[in-house]
Amino acid sequence: MVVASLIATMAFQAGVTPPGGVWQSDSETYRAGEAVMAYNYPDSYPMFLRSNTIGFVASLSTILLLISDLPFKKRAFMWILVVIMWLTITSMAITYAFSIFVVTPIKDRKSLSKTIVVAVIVWCSVMAVLLLVHTGRLIANALEEEHSRHVAVKRNRIAFLKKNFLVGYVISIVKPRQRRPNSGVV
Repeated sequence: MVVASLIATMAFQAGVTPPGGVWQSDSETYRAGEAVMAYNYPDSYPMFLRSNTIGFVASLSTILLLISDLPFKKRAFMWILVVIMWLTITSMAITYAFSIFVVTPIKDRKSLSKTIVVAVIVWCSVMAVLLLVHTGRLIANALEEEHSRHVAVKRNRIAFLKKNFLVGYVISIVKPRQRRPNSGVV
């Protein structure tokens, strides 16, 4: 919950004071309080805003899920919570990349761009591996629980049959069947 709260705070702060700041006075093309980045980087600003908003909403969702009374002892709920946190952290990493790109001087952007591309590839690879591993564990645990449940049901059936067989056998010994007299019909 602490991490989600910290990320929500970071995302909120990045949303209200984007990299490059905001215009301090009105002009014919912009108004005071609008993001400078939106005018100087019109292609990057919407992506920055989207990733920041996704991180903000995902962190708020994590906080909401944690304070609710959902049964987080169940593996499926924990898996959902972990995936939401991955989404939150990934979107914050993307927001950071956009922020660094905007505040870096033009002469240094080419090397920064290469670094960011490598970092994004590595990050996405790590996230894909984590997602596959955690999904595999979730499926394996679900199959194991189903198998255990099936074995328990089978044991209960066998115990029930043994009990009923023994009860029937004991009754047949204790109370022998009475023979009907011959009615004379052949």
